[in-house]
Amino acid sequence: MDVGTAVNPDGVRAQIEGSAMWGVSIALFEQAHVKDGGALQVANFDTYTPLRMSRMPELDIRIIANGEAPSGCGEPAVTVMAPAMANAIFKAAGARVRSLPITAEAQPYYANPRDWHCMNLTVATCQRPTRTVTLSTMLSRLR
Repeated sequence: MDVGTAVNPDGVRAQIEGSAMWGVSIALFEQAHVKDGGALQVANFDTYTPLRMSRMPELDIRIIANGEAPSGCGEPAVTVMAPAMANAIFKAAGARVRSLPITAEAQPYYANPRDWHCMNLTVATCQRPTRTVTLSTMLSRLR
């Protein structure tokens, strides 16, 4: 992360770690249903299930020391985690993720049959794959 001169490197790391965790949580778990007119359907967050710290993979965060004037850090990883994960899934399985949260049940299967052997997927039928061969293997590794 390039923030110029990092006045508080631990604070920068904390911002990046927290925003990465929130971004992964949005990608895999969070969902908000909206009524007609734009109001949220939920009245309470008792079923809200964010990612827990114990389930977060280890991060390798590097702060670039460039001697420039200090700048803000914010929460840089929130908006980039879901697209990065979706692109990784496409690269590995050939399946485009089109909605969040990323679940095997919510994603249609578009993978190339030549890639099935490397994904350890059980192919139910070669002519029309079912959802059982979608992203469940990959997502189980992420969770």
